[in-house]
Amino acid sequence: MHPDLAAEQARGAITEFHMGTIDELRQRLQLRVDRLIVNATGLSGNYESELTYAFGYSETDPSPAPELVTALREQLGLILEPTTAPVDVYVIDSVEMPTPD
Repeated sequence: MHPDLAAEQARGAITEFHMGTIDELRQRLQLRVDRLIVNATGLSGNYESELTYAFGYSETDPSPAPELVTALREQLGLILEPTTAPVDVYVIDSVEMPTPD
């Protein structure tokens, strides 16, 4: 882990530096939340963004950074809205040890 990132995490805030598509940003953010994020922006192309937000917030140690949803809206103009959408599901019916040929 980069030393600057470790220091930011210790303070309860993280800065994402990202250069790429909105879908790549979505994939990185999805690692930080417990839900699937769907890109419904219709935006294409590469973007450079900086996003600072709080994680692991507690009343005894408040972070100066906003929560992720607020940071996305205020810093990037993106809104996370809860919704339902179809998702791919894989079902494994059975598992067997391979047999030698």
